[in-house]
Amino acid sequence: MSERICVLAWQEPGVTGVSRGVKLHVCEDARLMADELNREYPDIHHWAAPATDAELALHAAQAARLMALETP
Repeated sequence: MSERICVLAWQEPGVTGVSRGVKLHVCEDARLMADELNREYPDIHHWAAPATDAELALHAAQAARLMALETP
């Protein structure tokens, strides 16, 4: 799992499963998006979830670009 790269995750009321987005984001950006989505759709809980190793491997090129942006 990554501490710097996240996906948006959400859970709808009455649903036990958690849905996860497929696009990777810098975690701070994902947190901001989740906050905005929570304001727009208050019945659905959104948050920034650390990307799993499988998600990072699946989107390796995108993860590399995001990591490069985070490196000073």
